[in-house]
Amino acid sequence: MTDGERTLDLIAEQQHGLITREQARRLGVDGSCIARRMRQGRWDRVGRSVYRLSGSPKTAAQTLMAAVLGAGPQTVAARESAAALSRLPGFRLVPPQMLRPQGRDAEDRRPGLRLTCWLPASHITVVDAIPTTTAVRTAFDLCGAIHPKRAERALDNGLAMKLFTVDQCTALVHDLCKSGRAGSTLFRELVEARGGGYVAPESELEARFIDLAVAAGFDRPVRQLNLGDDAGFIGRVDFAWPSARLIVEVDGRRWHGAKLDRDADEQRHNRLTAAGWHVLRISWDQLTRRPHEVVALLSAFLNRAA
Repeated sequence: MTDGERTLDLIAEQQHGLITREQARRLGVDGSCIARRMRQGRWDRVGRSVYRLSGSPKTAAQTLMAAVLGAGPQTVAARESAAALSRLPGFRLVPPQMLRPQGRDAEDRRPGLRLTCWLPASHITVVDAIPTTTAVRTAFDLCGAIHPKRAERALDNGLAMKLFTVDQCTALVHDLCKSGRAGSTLFRELVEARGGGYVAPESELEARFIDLAVAAGFDRPVRQLNLGDDAGFIGRVDFAWPSARLIVEVDGRRWHGAKLDRDADEQRHNRLTAAGWHVLRISWDQLTRRPHEVVALLSAFLNRAA
């Protein structure tokens, strides 16, 4: 085995067991050597000019890597594939989706490949050895590729997971949002609606509650509000309408079951009530199966206050 072949094997180990014909050529490994390896069963062809080391695990990450390598230079994972690499909930690595700067091959119709006029180096990162768009660029691309509500949820999840900030989103609006560019209008609206100091929903339940309240015609509640009384700090509540002295705490699938947690919740509830707040607890079951009950409860307090 030549030094070039040994180097190729090392490169393949770092690329989910994959190597390209161009990488082999640069190391002095010619077509006859590639053909010999395939005859010996050491390599398998998995795409155009992409080969897999026999015995390497066949994973979703390998499938995506093969698609990226096979699509040519400057290609990166994008949209839902990039979202999956960023660990955003609800996305998968396959089928592969990719992005590449537009060039002479502007009519490339390869499945999953999308061409763009602008893909600067600052919008590219590497996750699990796979070149991909940054998390904030991914959030923008999703706005032009999936249902608006799903794109909004991905943006909020990215903010909650601290993959990017509202300021970074605002900077991307100025750099990328242009007339006619897919996703520009939605991304701009979502970022402007969040503004400075926005706190992203940390759970599906919280996001659903906001959607329900707004759809019912209520003003958006204040989120993650710190409250106290004469004795000091009480705690941070999920949602509040201060003018109506109404607090809503949402309890997801993770109910506070331990006795110490229940005692703390009861003490907190009593102090908030004594301070003049009405406290409602909304469960996952109520929100998803009986949303009309939630709307009725909110109406009883908010309309009375108005």
